[in-house]
Amino acid sequence: TLTNNVKAATKWNTSKSVTKEENGIKYSVYLTEDGKESWIYQIKLSKKVTKLTLPKEINQAKLTRVGFGKELYNKGEDEDAYQNLFGDTIEPWHNCYGDLSNDDKNKQTIQTVAIPGTVNQLEIATFSGMKKLKSVVIPEQTASVPAYTFAKCSALSKVTFSKNMNEIDSTAFVKSNQVKTFS
Repeated sequence: TLTNNVKAATKWNTSKSVTKEENGIKYSVYLTEDGKESWIYQIKLSKKVTKLTLPKEINQAKLTRVGFGKELYNKGEDEDAYQNLFGDTIEPWHNCYGDLSNDDKNKQTIQTVAIPGTVNQLEIATFSGMKKLKSVVIPEQTASVPAYTFAKCSALSKVTFSKNMNEIDSTAFVKSNQVKTFS
């Protein structure tokens, strides 16, 4: 017997978003079904910041995931565009990397991003289009850097990876031509 009441097995409760606001930064977040982990899928800035420090936890749930994940795209449609952490559209085949958005000029002042060590998953295009971002340290828990994660981060010059790094997509740093140091 088939039923329409079967729920897909997922640990993330994407039917209920929570928000956390501090220091002019509004985080849109999902929690796991058990409430132990959090996932920042979007950020809105109400002021200019040079350092974006992601919280280690939200609602007492440790931050483990950052970026607009595949579960959030319209089901049944081809993924012909992505979103970065600021809600900008990323369409690499149209040379669009989220760096021309008029919606959030405040993100263009961010020079460093502090990703807590609890994060084990970055999503496609998460930091794409951050033109002033200079350096980033990928946390020890994070084993892969997906497509377009740091695309068109034109000031990015230093990237530090964890010892646990298993995979870096070939497009992760596309159009980020100033990177001089990978360690």
